[in-house]
This record gives sequence, C-alpha cells and structure tokens, in this order.
Amino acid sequence: CIIRNCYLMTNGYAGIGCAGSYNVIGGTNAAQRNVISANTNGVYLSSGWSNNTVIGNFIGLDPTGTLTNGNRQIGIAIDGSAKNRIGSITNGARNIISANGGPGIQMRYSNSFQNIVENNYIGTDTNGTAAFGNVGHGILIFWSWSNRVGGTSVSQRNVICGNQSGVRLESGASDYSFGNVIQGNYIGISATGGALSNRTYGIHLQYSPSNTIGGAVSGAGNVIAGGQYGIYMEGTNTCGTIIQGNKIGTDPSGSNARKFTSGGIALGGSRYTQVGGTNEFARNLICGSMQSGVTTADDQGGYHVIEGNYIGVDLGGTLVISNALSGIALNVPYCRIGGTNASQRNVISGNLVGISLAGTNAHHAEILGNYIGVDATGLAALGGQVGIQLYNVRNCEIGRGDGPYGNVIAGMSSDGIYLGSGCAENRIRNNFIGVDAT
Repeated sequence: CIIRNCYLMTNGYAGIGCAGSYNVIGGTNAAQRNVISANTNGVYLSSGWSNNTVIGNFIGLDPTGTLTNGNRQIGIAIDGSAKNRIGSITNGARNIISANGGPGIQMRYSNSFQNIVENNYIGTDTNGTAAFGNVGHGILIFWSWSNRVGGTSVSQRNVICGNQSGVRLESGASDYSFGNVIQGNYIGISATGGALSNRTYGIHLQYSPSNTIGGAVSGAGNVIAGGQYGIYMEGTNTCGTIIQGNKIGTDPSGSNARKFTSGGIALGGSRYTQVGGTNEFARNLICGSMQSGVTTADDQGGYHVIEGNYIGVDLGGTLVISNALSGIALNVPYCRIGGTNASQRNVISGNLVGISLAGTNAHHAEILGNYIGVDATGLAALGGQVGIQLYNVRNCEIGRGDGPYGNVIAGMSSDGIYLGSGCAENRIRNNFIGVDAT
C-alpha cells in the first residue's frame, strides 16, 4: 500500500495503523506528505510485520509545519516490527516528529530489530532550529536490538532536540536492548550547530549491553550537547558499550563549548566500557561540563578503558574548553586510562583536576602515557590545579618502569600528583612531572 497526501488527524487510536509489510507512508516531496497529528498514536507498526517505509511526513505538527498539534502518546510506534525505515537520505524524505505526548519514536519488544532511523528532525521545527519537543524521549529503544539511529554520512544525520532525553535504551528483566548503533547525529544541537538542548540526557543507557555510540570511522561520531549529561549509563548489565568519535560538550566544529549542567559521560554502574580508541576517528572530545568530563556515578561496575581522547581541550588539542571539576573521576576498579603506545594517549588539560581516583573500590587502575596539563604536542602548558589525585586508593600504577610508559604532568598551579589519606601500595614511575614531553 502507498499512503500519501493525507490528513490523518484526531483519531481515537492511530492515524495510521499498519498490520502489514512493504508499505510506504509518505514520499519524497511536499505533495506526497502526510500530516499525522492529534491522534492517540501517529503511526503504529504492528508486531510480526516488516520492511515498511515512513518518509517525508509531519507527525505532531499542523499542515503548515509552523504550529504544534501533537499526537497524544507516540509519534511512531514500532511495536514488534522489524526492518522498517523511518526517514531516508533522499531529498525531501525527512520526517518531522515533534510535540507528541510520549516518545517521538518508540521501538518495543525483541522482534523490533534492524530498524533504521535516519535524516529526521525529532523534537524540532521544520528547520531544525527551534524546539518543538516531544514530552517523552526523542527515541526510545525498549527491549530491541540491532537498530541503527543515524549513520556515517551527513545525509543520514538525525537532529534530536528538545525532548526528555535524546535517545534512551532500556531493557527489561529478561529482554535486553543490545547491538544498537547510534552514530552521526546532532543530539542537543540544532541543524545549524546552535544550542538546542534535550532536558535531561543526550543518550541514556539503562541495563542495556553491547551498544555502540559513534564509531571509529569518519563521520560516525555524534555531536552531543546541553542538558544534564551527554551520555548517562546505569546498571551493571550495561556492559560492553563502545563510545568513540563523539564531540561531547562542544559545537560541531569542536571549538566552542555547549555546556552540560552536570557531566559529559557518566559511566554509572556499567562495566567494560570502551571510551575512545587508537585512531583519530575513535577520539572523543569531552569538554564543557559543569562537573567532570568522565565520571562514575556509583562505586559499582568498572574495568573501563579510556584511551585516545581529548578531555578539556578543543579538537586541535591546543586550546582549553575545560570541564569544571575533573577530566576523569573514577571510583571503580581495574580501569586503564591511556596505554603503552602513543595512540592510546589521552590529552587531559585545563580541568581543575586531570584524573581523580577516590575510594577503596578504585583499586588496580593503570594511568599510562597521558599528557596532563599540556597540549597535544606535549610542549605547551594548558594548566589545571592538580594533575592526578588519589584518595583511599591502593595498588594503582601511575607510569611504568619497564618502558616509555610514563605520563607528562605539567603546568599545574598546585600539585603534579597528590596522594591523600588512605593511599598505599601505589607505584609512581617514569613520569615527567613539571617538564614538557622532551
């Protein structure tokens, strides 16, 4: 079936209820656009069906696209339906999904898989520059797997602003949201690069394992800004997450702050998170937080790897875009910050504290090969107050003695390394403290 050029409004359930496959809702020009508003749900894709296409529609707006007329619950509900396409890179195929009473898009149940959401404006006006937020999350992925939000080209980018959270992944007691990929989107950033925050989190993962935010190839990174946190993770089941290539707390140029009221990445009780990587495309830019750039929200979880990132500096690694407290603040065990080769080096500068480890659970950390308080060349001081501070921490390594694995820690107004009360059996070896990388 093809449904085009219709006004589907004020119905008691869905504007379009689709119990079928290979249907097309909308089209690639204004004459083919449906206006789907003021229903209970806008579009409902039923369980067991697949391969439907929803493109070029106004979902939650009036026919002019200038006034809100939201559906009372969900803009597009994918309820156990697979391999659907919401939006497309074709000119005019963008959906505007805004001002709805719940999520803009919701994917629910384990047979909602391999759906693609690309090139939509979710929570904005038709220009992507003003907030017409959905009351719920921009996109809610609930017990669903292997869906893709965005892509690696500009034409696949979603603009997701003005909502509760931009994207939320959530799991139940036995069904998990896993294998989902969120890449190339503007989240809390308008289509023109201005500030247009979501109300709480850019991306929120709750009990959801093995998902990817960004990626290690050109164009895969998201720009995430505004609200409370850029990325917020919770639950020990949130494990194996990959966070790479994102600009977190800046504009798309990576040169200007777009601040969070709290932190950039909150790892919560998650485990085995990969933050950054060993090529330039995997590098996260983590700046502009009113608290810490990377933090753990409780003392559960751990085993994280944080490597190859710029934290508190701009995309060129030479100018300060500080986090107000620590660049990295952890209270969980067995984390590695940096590594044994130059590609794993973090540049952590301009923050109040470079790296802070606190609490008896923050044991067996490795802090290796980082530039702390200096620029990406290791030659110019960018400053901070304390380079590395430890409280109640044991069995950590700051540098190693068996190779060129030390940190460069310089330009601090107070201490290069500070060991507070309760610290014991830590090893500090082979670092350059108060001098440049040469």
